[in-house]
Amino acid sequence: MSALHKLKNSRENWKGKAIARGDTLRYLQKENRRVKLQLHCNKNELIEIKACLADERKNNIPRLVKSKVSLIFVALQLFLVARISFRATSRVLSVLSAALGIPRAPSYQTIINWLMRLSIVKMQSIYQVRATTCPGDPFSNGFIWLVDISIGLGDGKILTVLALDAQHHGVISGAPTLQHVHCVGVAVAASWTGDTIANFIKKSLGS
Repeated sequence: MSALHKLKNSRENWKGKAIARGDTLRYLQKENRRVKLQLHCNKNELIEIKACLADERKNNIPRLVKSKVSLIFVALQLFLVARISFRATSRVLSVLSAALGIPRAPSYQTIINWLMRLSIVKMQSIYQVRATTCPGDPFSNGFIWLVDISIGLGDGKILTVLALDAQHHGVISGAPTLQHVHCVGVAVAASWTGDTIANFIKKSLGS
């Protein structure tokens, strides 16, 4: 077999392989364009379906939490009654947002702010709280004062004063809980004495 014949056969084989590769490449490019176009159409269709489902859910599911006041009440109930953390409260509201009709669940910092405002209002209205009246009650104003300075804050001490109805056990069966006490006030100082605590209680009660 001559060298020229071998060269012609090699060239023909190369041309056949090049043509086959070109056909395969054009087919793959065509299929790739078709798949991309189909994927784009599917994405648009999915967006439309989600929008329709959201509208249908919004129209069919009743909004249980109809105002910001109701939302604050639910959030504080989860924290104060269910005794879960601020972050957990935010996560629970986020999970139940669709069922409750909440467009956006509050963050844990927002819930902290709500609780702080509630605490301030309760302490400012402590003078309106009335204890159970009892003839010959030896306790001042019908309350037992619960004073605590065991919690530190930096170099200072946190003073917490709670008021408990002196006739609690005569009215309610069971040990006192958080809902049975009233916060008179909270303050921080480097140290506390009997006189400074008494002055703070008088100031908190407005007397």
